[in-house]
Amino acid sequence: MVIALVARKMGVWSYKAGVGVAIVTGFVLAWSTWVQAADLENPANFWYDIVLMVGAIGAWLARLKAPALAWTLFAMAAVLVLISVILPSGATPDQARRMIIGHAVYVVLFTASGMLFRHAGLSATK
Repeated sequence: MVIALVARKMGVWSYKAGVGVAIVTGFVLAWSTWVQAADLENPANFWYDIVLMVGAIGAWLARLKAPALAWTLFAMAAVLVLISVILPSGATPDQARRMIIGHAVYVVLFTASGMLFRHAGLSATK
């Protein structure tokens, strides 16, 4: 329902796709983080909530305008890259490799969503 309400704001296909990718990726990140935090009782899992807060604050400040949402998604990807550098420092090599692969998937998805919003912003100005 959220995707339908927000995507109705703009008729550009890339805006709608960007909303879908961002919301689904954010939901999967939140769900996996909270499930792992409940199972493992590892406080480091709450670092991922920072990514979600950056997204929520950025979307609010952007007022759902495509160019600003693109920068918000790029900032979320950058925060995940920073977390990828900080968290694996105390992990075993196998855990660190799996964490980096998982982070890379989220970074690619957030960056792809940012590129879709960037395209929507450029299409809207034409």
